[in-house]
Amino acid sequence: MNDNPEKQTPFEVPPKMRLGEAQGTWDVLAQHLERFIEAWESSDAPPALEEFLPGGAQELRKLVLVELIKVDLEYRHQPGREAFSIEHYANRFPDLSSGDGPPVDLIYEEFHIRRSTGEDAEPAEYLNRFPNQVEQLRQLITDDILSESTRLFNRSKAAALEAGDTIDDFEIISVLGSGAFGCVYMARQISLQRWVALKISKEQGLEPETLAQLDHPHIVRVFDQRPIDEMAAHLLYMQLVPGGTLADVVKRASELPMNERSGEVIADAVRESLRNIEDRLPVETAVPTETRRRPWPEVVCIIGEQLATALDHAHSHGVLHRDVKPANVLLAADGSVKLADFNVSYCSSLAGAAPRAFFGGSLAYMSPEQLEAFHPALDREADELDQRSDIYAVAVVLWELLHGERPLGDEEISTNWNEALNELLEMRRLGVGAKSCDSPSMRRLQEILLRCLSPDREDRPASGRELARELLLCLEPRGALMLDGGPRFQRWPVFWPLATVILAALIPNVAAGYFNFVYNKEAIIDQVRESEDAFWNIQAIINGIAFPGAVLLICWYCWPIVTAIRQGSKCASESLTLALRRSLEAGQFIAVLGVILWVIAGATYPIALHLVVGRIEWHHFLHFVSSLALCGLIAAAYPFFLVTLLALRGFWPQLLDGCSPGVEQLAPLDKLEERIPIYTFIAGAIPTTASLLIVLSGALKAQNQHLSMLAWISAFGVIGFGIAVLLNQRLRRDITAWKNVIRLLADR
Repeated sequence: MNDNPEKQTPFEVPPKMRLGEAQGTWDVLAQHLERFIEAWESSDAPPALEEFLPGGAQELRKLVLVELIKVDLEYRHQPGREAFSIEHYANRFPDLSSGDGPPVDLIYEEFHIRRSTGEDAEPAEYLNRFPNQVEQLRQLITDDILSESTRLFNRSKAAALEAGDTIDDFEIISVLGSGAFGCVYMARQISLQRWVALKISKEQGLEPETLAQLDHPHIVRVFDQRPIDEMAAHLLYMQLVPGGTLADVVKRASELPMNERSGEVIADAVRESLRNIEDRLPVETAVPTETRRRPWPEVVCIIGEQLATALDHAHSHGVLHRDVKPANVLLAADGSVKLADFNVSYCSSLAGAAPRAFFGGSLAYMSPEQLEAFHPALDREADELDQRSDIYAVAVVLWELLHGERPLGDEEISTNWNEALNELLEMRRLGVGAKSCDSPSMRRLQEILLRCLSPDREDRPASGRELARELLLCLEPRGALMLDGGPRFQRWPVFWPLATVILAALIPNVAAGYFNFVYNKEAIIDQVRESEDAFWNIQAIINGIAFPGAVLLICWYCWPIVTAIRQGSKCASESLTLALRRSLEAGQFIAVLGVILWVIAGATYPIALHLVVGRIEWHHFLHFVSSLALCGLIAAAYPFFLVTLLALRGFWPQLLDGCSPGVEQLAPLDKLEERIPIYTFIAGAIPTTASLLIVLSGALKAQNQHLSMLAWISAFGVIGFGIAVLLNQRLRRDITAWKNVIRLLADR
């Protein structure tokens, strides 16, 4: 027995301990409990509680004491052992009780253990024994036999083995890790001569059956299981993942300034782990160069995407993990992650599985609703949890990986388990504050994590698939912005899709039409006797037909886009595919339509004038045709750029809301990219050509108005070409961003 209560233990902690220091208070607590469990398992004589209490902070000491007593109670209520009452512990440890008496969760634990072992324990007995805590006990203790315990750790642990030992078909090579549910060894399966991770535990849980339901590259693959009757143990042998755990990476990253963190941290952690086993297992580190060079936020995004897809696979098979934390995320030799340790998971597809069975987890990573279900005084049931609780835990892991600390910082501990749960719940309900971020990808990643850490689970991503998609898009910030619809000013065309397309099509054509009208009136009509009235009439008729006709054709062509935006289309549906394709081709359609109408009008004007006023000279005919054709080409370029920009920045994000573009969209984007130089050339070359033709035609001669018109054409050509070049660059960047997003999402 430890006579000096202040004597420091190997797990000494400083005063005023906060959650997050010295591996976190809960981690320190876990180490004490594991040592205490090992002492019970390895000896017939009951271990002395005093020898397992930490020095330092009184709050931590009391919290550990309460949890040690819970374990001690369970062991002592086994047949043939002397059981102690709560009053015995209270007399033995005076600081255990507050003014009202011992912690209510400890009182409940005794009741729970006695009822679970078949003893005659009645609620009235406890209400009489602890009158100062009647109201609290009424909430916890009922006539119903409750299946859950308030203990943080189970005592189930198989006998320890050493390197060189043989058990069943396996030769033990080394210890990989241990915990409350069992020990994990690196072992060699003798019959098949293969390396495995061998987990030895008591007969508890449905982890083997749960893992057998899952087959995913980022979930540890289970090979088989078998009972060992003589040891009352269970063997589960799985894929060996030799690169250590994400906990090693978190520790390494937290010791470095943010600007020094990169994918090299992953490579170093893997190399260190492999170095410890390379003399036994010939594995070489193969973390890709691309991964090692990535900025840290991108590394976190990749890890998060892998975890999210793994959870999505598990959730799709009815499996909730319920204990996602860095220590349960293993690293392969190539730096990829694999989710492990499904001890407290729940699989709805397994016969006999119940959400409350083996319900637990790690408090520091629990969602608010999981803490509520874990709290015996609250009404939340474990079967009310869903995949969003796992998503919360993943977000805590990623936040810790990104920032070097958990999202709620150093959480202060309380003097008892009940109060600790209440305080943790209160902190989670208040939410998490944002941190300053330097890069766009880091800001976007933090925004995603803050959404996942929302106290209201309705605000979190609905599935691991949705979270994985969001995290992947962090690797392509511009593409993510495109997919999100960009800034608000870029979204307004979605509300009036037809109006914006028609305006983008008509404004350049109206401007070109006005110029063409002025030019032809001065260059031809003013020189042809009695043609002005006819010209006005013909102008009105042609424009009265051409512009409304063009608008109707544009409406017809763009109507599938409008319908898909307003009514919504299912992902991968024919209507969505048609709308996506038409939105990309609308600019080309409008440009070609405009040229055709301008050319038709160019031929119609002189023919109509000839029929109305008599003979029209051939050079006047040529003027009409060439001037309208050139104006049509000039006017065609700008609708192409404007409508295509609307499609990429307005229509596509709206059409793909909740969907991901498929690889089949790459070909239309490639084709669109090939057209851009053509229209850029038209925007620059045609005004120059028009000016040259006017000069060569001699139509301007010495007339000041005509010289002024030539100056306007030249100026318009220069300005227009500059605008076209700017739009060219933006379109190319947008197309590249969309391609990157498509490839990124398609690869996963």
